[in-house]
Amino acid sequence: MRHWWQTMGMATLSAGAYAVGYGAIVVAAVGGQITLGDFAFLYAALNQMQGGIGALVSLISGLFEDNLYFGTLFELQAVEDTLPVAPTGAGRRVAAPLRSGIELRNVSFTYDRAAKPVLEDVSFTVAPGQVVALVGENGAGKSTLVKLLTRLYDPTGGQVLVDGSDLREYDLEDWRRRVGVVFQDFKRYTMPVRENIGLGNLTQIEDTDAVRAAALRAGADSLVERLPDGYETMLGRRFRSIGNDGVDLSGGEWQRIALARAFMRAPEAGPEVGPGATGTNGANGANGRHDGLDGGAQLLILDEPTSALDARAEHEVYLRFKELTRGRATLLISHRFSTVRMADHILVLDGGRIVEQGSHEALVELDGMYARLYAMQAERYA
Repeated sequence: MRHWWQTMGMATLSAGAYAVGYGAIVVAAVGGQITLGDFAFLYAALNQMQGGIGALVSLISGLFEDNLYFGTLFELQAVEDTLPVAPTGAGRRVAAPLRSGIELRNVSFTYDRAAKPVLEDVSFTVAPGQVVALVGENGAGKSTLVKLLTRLYDPTGGQVLVDGSDLREYDLEDWRRRVGVVFQDFKRYTMPVRENIGLGNLTQIEDTDAVRAAALRAGADSLVERLPDGYETMLGRRFRSIGNDGVDLSGGEWQRIALARAFMRAPEAGPEVGPGATGTNGANGANGRHDGLDGGAQLLILDEPTSALDARAEHEVYLRFKELTRGRATLLISHRFSTVRMADHILVLDGGRIVEQGSHEALVELDGMYARLYAMQAERYA
């Protein structure tokens, strides 16, 4: 509103100056102080001056608008990080692969100045190789759980444990390198395809073979092959240049790129380690764990990973789903029950509390909140 009043004020000032100037030369012409030729010349000059003033008003208006964004940027830069973090390298290192997995023990969380907690006494475990799904209506606390697991926030009550140790004891940078996330509102970077995918693992962003492998596993390889410059095709039109207009993708195509980005953080696991064998860490083979997970994510968080895909593309992603999650603790958030059914264990969140949990079949038989949500969705597809 302030910006609107400033723009209107400048426009009014410009119009007023033009009216005064025009009136002055008319009075001078009528009074015989200037000739008709002088009047025509001054009138043309006044029109040109009005065009320049209009451009100046537009420029100043743009500067005011940009200043609003800069103000927000400066406010963000002035915010101090209150999250207690150990100096880089001073905290514990994340074991690869995880031993016992991720545990939330009596976790509660309340946002600053909030009247009531978003999460209350939440407890569950995600073991290595296990897929746990979170189901709940909007505002149930699912997004807050993701923020706690990625350590954007710390719990206000209870603990998040990694292999039995408090998450706050781990090196923050090392932990975040071990977490792979696909958000529903994933980022669409105006970059070449190779860089868009490679951002999933900055250490391999120049490794074309790794990028191609990630695209293949995410089902994005056929999409990339159709693009004019393959993996060097610019996505988006924000930074168009001569001879390179960029390419716009559909929502589903962008989601494939985002999934490929997640595969960059989750390299292919090696063969299953049989009973009595020894894995890369030497101690985990007896548990039948998967080898070859040293360099990738140990926790995967998939927030509506197929929301923008059609049924066929969704099915193709499902075929690769077990490969992506194999050997890794995985938290799956989805409103699609066709996706949720793939989970080993399902948690139903309501009002910040876990109200039901179990397999899909067990929860349907329970005939509670999960069964009601499932029936509502089934009716829409009937």
